[in-house]
Amino acid sequence: MKHNILKLLIRSFDKNLSIDKKQLLNKRLESDKNLQNQKYELNEVREFIKKQDYQFKPFFETRVMSKIENIKNELDFISRLFLVYKRIFVFGFSVSCLILIIFYLTGSSIIFDNLFGTNYMNTDNLSVFLMFD
Repeated sequence: MKHNILKLLIRSFDKNLSIDKKQLLNKRLESDKNLQNQKYELNEVREFIKKQDYQFKPFFETRVMSKIENIKNELDFISRLFLVYKRIFVFGFSVSCLILIIFYLTGSSIIFDNLFGTNYMNTDNLSVFLMFD
């Protein structure tokens, strides 16, 4: 409930509240010292920001719009790349499933040594091969 009152307090600075919400806020402000302090602090911050003199560099709008356009282009590229990746993945997965189905239907066994090309590897010299590049 306290969070909702704080939201209501912040909204009261920028918008006109309905009568019942305004009454609820005033009632809470009268009874809650912490809420009064928050209102005071928020008011000070808002006044400080109003006093600041902001000046943007020339062509600010053009630079911002250019950056937004670049982000859109990057997102378009990433989405297209992901689409291509999905198509390749689906195709590769389908081919793998098809090969497994063919092996299953023909009754052939899958020998992993042949599949990965490790049947010609001499395991006696494997440790020497791995230790010395």
